[in-house]
Amino acid sequence: MMRSSGALGRGGWHRLGLVAAVGALLLMQGCLIITADPNSASIAASWTIDGRPASAATCAEIGMDRVELVLYDASSTEVLRLRNSCSSGVIDSRGTDVFISGGDYEVAFEGFLSSARVATSERTPIRLVAGNHHNVSTNFVSGTSFDPRGTDGSVEAHWTIDGGAPSVSDCASLGIASIRVAFQNGASWYEHPALTASCASGVIDTGATAVVAAGTWGMQLQALDASGGIIAQGPLATLTVTPGSRVVLDPVDFSSGRFNPMGTDATVEASWQLNGRPATSDSCFAVGIDKVQIVLYAETDTAYEHGVAVASADCETGLIDSRPGRVVRAGRYLVALEAIDSLGALVSDYSEMTPITVPVGGRVQLPLVGFTFPETLTLSLSWQNGVGGPMTTCSEAGVATYSYTLRDNMSAIVADATSRPCADLISFDSTSTAGFGPGKYYLYMEGFNAAARKQWSIMVGDCSGVEVGSAATTSGPNSLVAADCRATFTP
Repeated sequence: MMRSSGALGRGGWHRLGLVAAVGALLLMQGCLIITADPNSASIAASWTIDGRPASAATCAEIGMDRVELVLYDASSTEVLRLRNSCSSGVIDSRGTDVFISGGDYEVAFEGFLSSARVATSERTPIRLVAGNHHNVSTNFVSGTSFDPRGTDGSVEAHWTIDGGAPSVSDCASLGIASIRVAFQNGASWYEHPALTASCASGVIDTGATAVVAAGTWGMQLQALDASGGIIAQGPLATLTVTPGSRVVLDPVDFSSGRFNPMGTDATVEASWQLNGRPATSDSCFAVGIDKVQIVLYAETDTAYEHGVAVASADCETGLIDSRPGRVVRAGRYLVALEAIDSLGALVSDYSEMTPITVPVGGRVQLPLVGFTFPETLTLSLSWQNGVGGPMTTCSEAGVATYSYTLRDNMSAIVADATSRPCADLISFDSTSTAGFGPGKYYLYMEGFNAAARKQWSIMVGDCSGVEVGSAATTSGPNSLVAADCRATFTP
């Protein structure tokens, strides 16, 4: 199983010398004409915050004090940077001594708080026509709606250069100054102040310190040049943070010479099922899948040996969709959908033998993939805190351990266990020592508190008649069954 990797992207972003101008502050280079040429193009930008006009109050909500508009030429070189206060809501190149030659460009918005950049939009293609004025706009999302900072989960990320530990000289040769873990917010990236490190360190690790709020986040490891521009990136991952959890991003290898499908030209999407049924946390657990990832290969790599994961998501989500984030560069690729376990080992995969063509502004979209596995029965237990009370957690219900017996339709014991931890699932398949075939099964369960006193049991009808599919069923010969069994307090 190859590890997820990233590669060096196309040209870097560069900050340039300051030029005095009337109105907004500007940075410039390249094709700019420093004369009042009426045949040059001009550009203005505006922004809102949560759909509301920019003001001191709304800018304070998002934690930004200025906005910069950045223009890139066809070679991805920064040629213009306009600045203004966040609360102004506008930037306009007119009325200054700086004008722009007509041509094809890409434009992006960046939001700052003091010297820290806290938001970056996707680059958008734009054609500037000489003698014309052009307007662009964006909407920033406030910190009240999107803010990954918190005290629920810690984060760990690692990277290499050409497969080895990065050194100062290695980083310098690729123009990488720092590495960050960025959070996707629509078409923008949020920069977490606690998740940036020097390139040569090779690691971002908050240890026992939780710095991310609970929630499901789009996260990506990004390599930045000295000016803060993104010059390389790892796969986009959709990860869920829960209280006390630790998020570990797949390692990324940055290189200038290896196969590199990462870029900003196209979005990616894939969906999957397990044995013909929507993926769930229980069904993914039962077959050992932690994540599913989209992996691209060079068109000539017909042995599927040197792939790069461009996006991933937790198995239970059943979907990877990077929109609106464009994470792939244009080109022709072989493509695969790979299901991996928590250690990154391949559990199952689907590959597309016909190369796909990804155009600029295009989309990599795989058909629905059905992963199949041996017949598996997974039973999860839910607990009620008191007769007829709401379903609750093990600790709230006072459940420490449980014992169960699974019987077939003839009342013969198929499997049983005693003193299992409350949070454990009951899960086994047809190849285990418990062994079973298609048919109907009945679960009997007793729950115990910390003093080993029985207080809970499965009531009649709460988990009876569990069906395991067969070739004769509509669910197919390898149907996966996940059932929720409710336990009620019995004094």
